[in-house]
Amino acid sequence: MFLTIALLLLVSTAVVPMLMLLAGWMMRLVADSEPNRAVGFRTRLSMSSSEAWRYANMYLGRKWGVQGLIMLGVSLGAVLVLLLSFGSSLIVRGAALSWIVVGVTAAQVLWMVFSCWEAERHLRTVFRPDGSRISRNG
Repeated sequence: MFLTIALLLLVSTAVVPMLMLLAGWMMRLVADSEPNRAVGFRTRLSMSSSEAWRYANMYLGRKWGVQGLIMLGVSLGAVLVLLLSFGSSLIVRGAALSWIVVGVTAAQVLWMVFSCWEAERHLRTVFRPDGSRISRNG
């Protein structure tokens, strides 16, 4: 029973970071394609030009790759510490454990959403609304 709960904890806290790693990898793959409505970072600005599309997908793909790895390490590390600290007594604390997993997953999703907002904000400092690059020289 303890191993089942331990495995469930490890898997459930790894889902969002693994999705970020996968999505980041896919964004970097589609960066060289034309803007599309199927895969990639799709906002009005990122789809306004091929250059903006490439930049946005490379930027967020790289960001999600790094953040996904960090998040995966921190989440799995926290679960391992929890398991080693409480051991088999975690079975008795099932409800509390469920809330911990929900909290960790919610924090991961919020981090993921925030990084999208940050990427769009960054994109606005590099590109005009029509998709042309803002000159670095003024």
